[in-house]
Parts: sequence; structure tokens; C-alpha cells
Amino acid sequence: MEANWIHNTQPASVKMDDVSSDMRGTKNIGELKVGIEGQITPRLNVWGNVAQQVGDTGYSDTRGMLGMKYSF
Repeated sequence: MEANWIHNTQPASVKMDDVSSDMRGTKNIGELKVGIEGQITPRLNVWGNVAQQVGDTGYSDTRGMLGMKYSF
């Protein structure tokens, strides 16, 4: 289990041609992440986690990751 506080000093934005778009609610974000790791064989490791981020003005982001490492 992991808990993080992410403080961004600059706004997240992108500008294409004359159109600008910014992401509100990303200045201060709380994140909680849970995961698991395992060694299947001496050469094979697997892992996975799920993270949830919550910020101001309704900002929310959910992510998941799965991984595998095989050493030969």
C-alpha cells in the first residue's frame, strides 16, 4: 500500500494552434495505490497495482498496471 500527495506548481495545459485546454483540479492531488508482487519461479516475477487519484473541483483518475519480468 502506498499513499502520496502530489503538489503541482504549474497548471497542466496544452495548446494546439489557437485552441488551449487546461486540466482543473490538479494543483493538489491525493493518491492511494495498492498492489501485489510475486515470484512464480526463480526466473519469473509478476506484479500488479491499482491507483486512485482525487483532486480539487471533481478531478479523479483511476489507473491499473500489470507487469511480468522473465530473466534468462
